[in-house]
Amino acid sequence: MYPVYEPIEGLIQKPDVEINAINDNILTLADVQRTDPGMQFKWKNYNPSEYPLKVHIGEPPVIGEDGIIYGIYRIMDLISPPVTPSGGEVEWTTSAAVPEDVGGFYILLSVESKKQRLYLNHCLDITDE
Repeated sequence: MYPVYEPIEGLIQKPDVEINAINDNILTLADVQRTDPGMQFKWKNYNPSEYPLKVHIGEPPVIGEDGIIYGIYRIMDLISPPVTPSGGEVEWTTSAAVPEDVGGFYILLSVESKKQRLYLNHCLDITDE
């Protein structure tokens, strides 16, 4: 199981996993598309709270089956997703530049979780995309 030497249960997650983000928001990967310059990811956030909020994920890169990390990682402070209204959902996209001849990707995703500036890292398996 790539990219770890010994498989660790739960380390690599399925692409449809619901990720608990800050203030009990639920982040999901809604869609993955191959584009001319690489890949585009559509993210969806659901906000169950009483206040409008943002879920910060930055612009996550991917790691290919060749072991190379593709895309320019932009930290959460530089990429601003739309505000999710109270009790509502919002969608936005990020992208990563990848060569056409590379496959077997994993998204390397950091999500603000539990409290401000506390980020948990996730690895989403999109090898079939």
